[in-house]
Amino acid sequence: MRVYFKPDNCILSNDERSIKITIQEARCLVYFVKNEGKLIKRETLLQECWVKRGVTVSDSAVRQSLYRLRRALEDAGLPTMTLTTQARKGHILQKGSITLIHSDTNMDAHIDSGINHSMGKLTNQETCKNIKPHLPVTTLLPIAKLLLLFIVLFLAGFCSHQKTMLTDIKYHHSEEKEGRIYFYRKNHTSPQSTIERINYWLKKKHVNYDDMKFVYLSNAWGGNTSFYLCNSEIGSTGSDCTSVTIIGEHHP
Repeated sequence: MRVYFKPDNCILSNDERSIKITIQEARCLVYFVKNEGKLIKRETLLQECWVKRGVTVSDSAVRQSLYRLRRALEDAGLPTMTLTTQARKGHILQKGSITLIHSDTNMDAHIDSGINHSMGKLTNQETCKNIKPHLPVTTLLPIAKLLLLFIVLFLAGFCSHQKTMLTDIKYHHSEEKEGRIYFYRKNHTSPQSTIERINYWLKKKHVNYDDMKFVYLSNAWGGNTSFYLCNSEIGSTGSDCTSVTIIGEHHP
């Protein structure tokens, strides 16, 4: 029975079946075929098939690869003694056991016609060529442009949303009353009554904000009065403010 091996796709085949082996097993098999009939030391095999390719493996991993390779050779119909191991010496592949077939060889047509493509013996192991599809530059460029446009639109929308959520409040007038400075806006309605009301609750109701000397009035809403109590002017270094709301329109 003729057995062929195609290194370009890691297919081990005979006239009836085909078997796909892993890339590590394929490297070992190619090295054995090129040195068939010779005693190959374990250290030499490790150096040629792994170390020179930048791969570090343990001795047990090498043994497992050789074990799977022997099983594949047996499945291809070769005798069990095709690949033998001599204790503490090395490994030998019997001469004439396997023929290497490359993609540019004229025998490809013959080999392919003799392979049973049922693939019942194919394993789900690592394939010989790790083919990764690559998108052409002409396809990637429009995708990159769309992605950049999306990012720009997202940032613009986010900034616009932030601007609508933030209101810049400017206080134009101030008035001092009983040790506190009251700030209010130009369009504030009845600031004097609001100041009286706030002063009443801060003083008469003994709200413990004695260290808060700066009061910033907000517009009244729903009969309630809101303001900020700060220990220093808003925006200054170390400024600490507290929001306060007085519920109801009048005070005693």
